[in-house]
Amino acid sequence: MRNVLALWLCVVLSVGQALARDDRANQDAWDDNVPPVFSHLTPAEGLPYPVALGLAQDGKGFIWAATPGGVARWDGYRMTVFRHDDDDPNSLPDNIVTKAFADEYGRPWFSTVSGVVVRFDEASQGFVTYRHPQGDFGRLNGICGDGKGGVWTASRQGAFRLDVATRTWQREEGIPKGEATSILIDRGGRTWVGTAGGGIWKRQPGGAFVPVTMPVDLGIDAATALYEDVNGKIWFGTRHGAVGYISADGGKAVLETVLERSHYRVTAFAEPRPGVLWVAEYGGGIREFHLESKRVRGLRRDPTAATSLGDDTVTDLLVDRSGLVWAGTLRGIDRHIPTNQRVVTVVNHRDGGLTGHDVRSVAAADDGGVWLGFRVSGLALVEPGARLSADMPATGPWPEGLPGGPVQAVADTADGRVWAGLPSGLFEIDIKTGRVTPYAPLKDSNIQTLYRDHDSLWAGGSMGLVNIPLDGGIPRFYRSVRDDVTTLSDNSVQAIHRDRAQRLWVGTQRGFDLLEDAQSGRFRRVFNDPGDSASLPSDIINRIAEDRFGRLWLATGNGIGIFDPEQEGRLRFTRVGRAQGLGSGTVLSVIEGEGGLMVAGTGDGLSVLDPETLKVRTLGPPEGLEIKTFWAGSATRMKDGTLVLGGFGGMAVVRPTVLPSWDFRPPVVVTDIRVGGQPVLLAEKIEIPSGEDSIQVDYSALDYSAPERNRYAYRLDKSDWVYTDAYHRTASYTNLPPGVHKLELMGSSSIGKWGEPLELSIHVLPAWYQTAWFRSILWLSILGGGIGLILMRKAYHQRRETELNQQVIAKTAEAEAARQWALAGEEHARRAKEVAEAADAMKSRFLAIIGHEIRTPLNGLLGMLQILDLGRLDEDQRQSLSRAKQAGDNLRLLVESVLEYGREGSQSAEITLDDMDMRALAQEIAAMLRPHAEAKGLALILEVLPDEEMWIRSHRVKLSRILLNLIGNAVKFTDHGSVTITVAVTDDDTRRHVVVTVTDTGIGVPPDMSQAIFSEFIQADDSITRRFGGVGLGLALSRRMATHLGGELVHDGTVANGSRFRLDFRAEWGAPPPAPTVEALPDPTGSGGLRVLVVDDEEINLRVAERMLTHMGHHVSVATCGHDAVAAMTQSGFDVVLMDVRMPDMDGMEAALRIRNQETALGRGRAVIIAMTADLNDEVRRQCLDAGMDETLAKPVRIEDLQRLAATARPVVPSSRGLDLGFLAQQVDILGPREMIRLVRLFQKVSRDMITSMEKAAQSGDRDGVQALAHRLRSASGSLGMMELGAMTSEVEAAAKVASAELTGMLGQLRAGRLAGLKALAVYARSLR
Repeated sequence: MRNVLALWLCVVLSVGQALARDDRANQDAWDDNVPPVFSHLTPAEGLPYPVALGLAQDGKGFIWAATPGGVARWDGYRMTVFRHDDDDPNSLPDNIVTKAFADEYGRPWFSTVSGVVVRFDEASQGFVTYRHPQGDFGRLNGICGDGKGGVWTASRQGAFRLDVATRTWQREEGIPKGEATSILIDRGGRTWVGTAGGGIWKRQPGGAFVPVTMPVDLGIDAATALYEDVNGKIWFGTRHGAVGYISADGGKAVLETVLERSHYRVTAFAEPRPGVLWVAEYGGGIREFHLESKRVRGLRRDPTAATSLGDDTVTDLLVDRSGLVWAGTLRGIDRHIPTNQRVVTVVNHRDGGLTGHDVRSVAAADDGGVWLGFRVSGLALVEPGARLSADMPATGPWPEGLPGGPVQAVADTADGRVWAGLPSGLFEIDIKTGRVTPYAPLKDSNIQTLYRDHDSLWAGGSMGLVNIPLDGGIPRFYRSVRDDVTTLSDNSVQAIHRDRAQRLWVGTQRGFDLLEDAQSGRFRRVFNDPGDSASLPSDIINRIAEDRFGRLWLATGNGIGIFDPEQEGRLRFTRVGRAQGLGSGTVLSVIEGEGGLMVAGTGDGLSVLDPETLKVRTLGPPEGLEIKTFWAGSATRMKDGTLVLGGFGGMAVVRPTVLPSWDFRPPVVVTDIRVGGQPVLLAEKIEIPSGEDSIQVDYSALDYSAPERNRYAYRLDKSDWVYTDAYHRTASYTNLPPGVHKLELMGSSSIGKWGEPLELSIHVLPAWYQTAWFRSILWLSILGGGIGLILMRKAYHQRRETELNQQVIAKTAEAEAARQWALAGEEHARRAKEVAEAADAMKSRFLAIIGHEIRTPLNGLLGMLQILDLGRLDEDQRQSLSRAKQAGDNLRLLVESVLEYGREGSQSAEITLDDMDMRALAQEIAAMLRPHAEAKGLALILEVLPDEEMWIRSHRVKLSRILLNLIGNAVKFTDHGSVTITVAVTDDDTRRHVVVTVTDTGIGVPPDMSQAIFSEFIQADDSITRRFGGVGLGLALSRRMATHLGGELVHDGTVANGSRFRLDFRAEWGAPPPAPTVEALPDPTGSGGLRVLVVDDEEINLRVAERMLTHMGHHVSVATCGHDAVAAMTQSGFDVVLMDVRMPDMDGMEAALRIRNQETALGRGRAVIIAMTADLNDEVRRQCLDAGMDETLAKPVRIEDLQRLAATARPVVPSSRGLDLGFLAQQVDILGPREMIRLVRLFQKVSRDMITSMEKAAQSGDRDGVQALAHRLRSASGSLGMMELGAMTSEVEAAAKVASAELTGMLGQLRAGRLAGLKALAVYARSLR
């Protein structure tokens, strides 16, 4: 068993060692064959001279350069230059500086061309000079520190040691006299000196110098460079390019035969990474020597490659604390990042680099290598050993027959052929012969992508999607059809992938598609939805990849979209973009790498994503990536797992090893301090003098790998951190309060690892008025002044008290006099108010009296004219009569306008609202004025929109008056043409918007009079008054009434030789009222006419009404007062009563109330009572209706109005059960039984709610509410012929007016009467069936 276990371990170890060797060989192949990438610092970045002779890094981390133009300090962003200044004793003694190093304290030292040694002093920002007392050494060959307070120099006079503390120089006598060509103090304290005679001398600490045995074949070749590697081995390089090392015992020098003599002077050594040694030469560039494999390659300048070594003359090498390698050359300073072990940037270079600059496309080769398609120089094959194929030219495009233009896609079909897609079509290339054959079916097609799929090749581009059989069969085309959603989403195909379930997915520039049926060409389309965050991130698909979980990853124009292709229904995507850490929102390619990690090439670097956590890590220069932007779809995986991604300027190679980590945490340094705009030196405590109000501190994090990616933060006195980017590395504060403040500065590396904060102490000095002694004096002064003020104020108050007492006595007398005067003024104002109110009342009374007095004779005049028998008059007499009637009507209208104007001016803003049908009202007014229009030959047109009932709640009389004035004016001022009335009603949630427009073709209104015509007594000109009459009150009165309605009346401009007036107002929603209690009879004189009682105290009015009614065929009786009217109604009933309102002794309203009570007591039918008055207004009309009257007429009475009312008047016949059966029968004939039953059911609900509301109002003492509800219930019950209930409601209404104590009991009887009436209606309804 033990032998088996041992054998198994041997096998495992052997396999592991073999795998390790293969992996190491793979890494070495790329390391050996790919030239390193350099970036450069030149005068363009601030270097004072294009030559760097020496390099050093100080203790803070600054990079220093010795140049022929002075000393330069680099902080990653800005070059600070120090030069000689004749006026500054602390400046450099000479501008030509040749050597640099940093001592054990991190202080930078330099030597000048004359051999003077200087040290930079941080405190003074100047230099301390150390001169040899016997003169200058001349140009030094070397300089270093021994770690014990001494500085060693190698010069033409030999080796010297400077004791820094005592500033004394001592020449080393233990070596041969003459030139010392190099010097080194190793980590063990041993001193090594190279001499011009070709020897190397060694001295142990505390001992004497002894020579090192040199190789015989070296000859007299001086050691110009000495170096100790990480393992403690001492290396030397000579003037003629020989390189060797000192044996372990230190006694013998051994030449490294692999490094042949180059005949270039060796200037410096460096170890960019373990096991690799760089040898810098003056003119020979750098030789890279791999210690274990003994491989050597040269790093030289390539003028065609911007990332190659800046110059072949290398003067010095430096490896900084982060591992970056710096090289000083005759063209500036070069920087290389050698620390990565996985990512390699491959660029165009003549020594092992690419043959082209931009790698537009890549594809894995069948032999394990990789094909590269360039933007301008054809194809290249990189073999598995990371070398370009020997069968292809090192320069120039391959193959020769391939047309010019970018190779946008490439595919190796493993049959000796490689396919290349160009904007000009698809080309088949024989790998062995290089023969190029155009693929005819895709001639002139712009090929964007190629995908090898079993025995066929898929091509995508401007022609859509094409499947090409590799055996030469007929290709199958799939294209997008505009109106066919089962075809491709777009013909611009640029990504193809077949997943593990053999589904084919296609990405275009306008969508994502799944080929559901290859035979029929049916596709399923997927698009971006801007309103859905789980939809496709973008319609631009650049590449498709699959992870180890079977999910598909889409590289899109808006990040990465990840989805499970097995999900049912609409595809749902997980998005990864800039917010999740991607370097750019535009993702050009994505591919699975070693270990299942997903690698994405973006518009700003390379990102690596963990497919489980979706955590993103962006790679950059610290990890070896020197390419920022990649090409769309340009990514492939070689057989050994190496990823290749093509980009602008080269390609990135991600090797299958552990991902590199940049663990360097940079130090933070202050680069500049300014107080009040003036520079100050850095000290332990920065003082800000009083009077200065600002401080500015510039700082840097000294990570030089990619300084532009470093991040910064600062805060003052433990406040919140302020985070900035690399371009805002300044902490600025103004108006700091006096005292000591702590400023903390912090910076991160290029991958976001933060270093330790740097703390600065800022002492803000107080101004003289902010010092403690000043404040003490100030407080004492305030205290003394306060006491003095108290004493002074006390004396002042005593003096003022006496003065105020005297003033109080005087002011009291004045106040009493003012009070008396105010009382007199108040009485005067009260009396003036009473006089004004009396005047207003007198005006109203005057208008009522004068109206009555004018209308009484006018009524007689017009009445007699109206009843004249036209049949007995000849033509002249009829015309004279017509003119007299017209003059009388004009006089009547004039009087009504004047009286109405007076009433409008005196009444309050409160108006009474009525439910009305706007359409019916407009039709009624139009019908009234149509005879006048037709008499003049005018067309009177009424347009109602919409043509249906328009119930509103407004003031009917005012609205009617406005319409009469507007339409009447239009008819009056129009001789030819038409008058058009347009009524439009629109609705919102709570109100109705009514617009009435009256348009005529009359005389029009001049533009300058469009506003004046609404003023009192104004017409367009005097000729209008003479021609048409009137006093100019109609429009003024109409506008005033429109304002009372809450609207406006405007002249809407002159149109087509006429005028247009617009009435615009808003009204509440109205409702149809219950059916009226009077019903029209087709033939009111069916029994020889109506019995009419005319009541008036004026003889003229009596005779006019009697003659008119008799002329109309009715039976007329007269009464001269209210008592006579009541008596006449008691003796014999009448159908209609024309009742004058204003009569002595008993007026018409009291007479009407008694008549109604009498009808109820005697059980008679209800006569129609029509009020006649010469002073008809809203208040009078309301009083008449409350008294039980049915209609109102204004005097003078027109025969047309009298005919209309007589034709519609109908007495109510009571039934034995409290119902008017005759009225109900006519209602059924008009409405039908079904509608009548619906109205009864509606009344049943509404009446119950009304009586309940009356009871609540009676309990709360709201008599007005009871009265209003009773009036509504009386009207509703009359609509259904419930006369008995109507009578009971009238009694409740009357009792509410006088505050009767029996009101509550009456409401109970009313509820019982309602039930009885409903039962009678139910019996009547059953009879209808």
